[in-house]
Amino acid sequence: MRNDHSRTPAYRPTRIAFILLVMSTLLASTASAQMMIEEISITSGPAYSVGSFTDFFIDPNVMGFGISSVTVTSQFGGFSRELTEVTPGEFNCDEPLPSPCEEIASLADISALGALTFTFVGDLPMEMDSFTVPLVDYDPGAGQSGFPGVVFPDHLATGVAIDATLEWTTPPSWVQAVEVSIEDLATGATPDEMTFFGDPIFSPVTDTMWAPDNMVANASYLFELSFFEAIAFAEPRMTTGGQNFDYTGAFESFNESVFTVPEPGVIALNAVALLTVLGIGRRRGRSVG
Repeated sequence: MRNDHSRTPAYRPTRIAFILLVMSTLLASTASAQMMIEEISITSGPAYSVGSFTDFFIDPNVMGFGISSVTVTSQFGGFSRELTEVTPGEFNCDEPLPSPCEEIASLADISALGALTFTFVGDLPMEMDSFTVPLVDYDPGAGQSGFPGVVFPDHLATGVAIDATLEWTTPPSWVQAVEVSIEDLATGATPDEMTFFGDPIFSPVTDTMWAPDNMVANASYLFELSFFEAIAFAEPRMTTGGQNFDYTGAFESFNESVFTVPEPGVIALNAVALLTVLGIGRRRGRSVG
């Protein structure tokens, strides 16, 4: 017994040191999984629906992990919004409607918001960060003209082939990226999407057609088509807390239409009904690139 007690003073500090080492290792592992902001993007501009103007919008989008909530507020008031986590780690203005990100009266009203401040709250206690985007980074300015016009298929077209090539009007000279996607109106899934960039980057885009993959028979699709002018493209930035991320700012003009592949008469009627429920003028948050 005495021998056991004699070993205790030397043994206990060693054991405590070991426990502390394990704890610090676990904490370090936890820290490596803390909130991480990977990308922030802001697009703004006019929205069209089947060729008719609907509204102006501003669309902040955040991607990362370990993020609990994202709030965006404007420097001069008039805009305060907690973004919605639409997919794991992606936050934007999709829900709920009506959204202050949409139905803005003019580009001047967007510019009048001033700088936008993003406030991030992490999954771990007391974990916060922020980033402020100066006006110059996302001000769309004035003078952009032209919106994406769908050449094929026509709105509410029926019997479109599964391997159809979708076509749109030639982008105006200011367009530096064209983003296209299809959404299954019945499921909300996006079977395919694509972004076309000018070559070299920032030069005008000339692409006017796209053959989406993964379309299926007897389905109705929403075709979304966007023209972009990159103001700041995938630039490295740093948050107030020192996190590095990519930032993209863009002026965007977008249009959308519905078609069916191919069409048993009832699907065309369902497409119209779904458009009424969903609201074809809705803006879905996406980053360029």
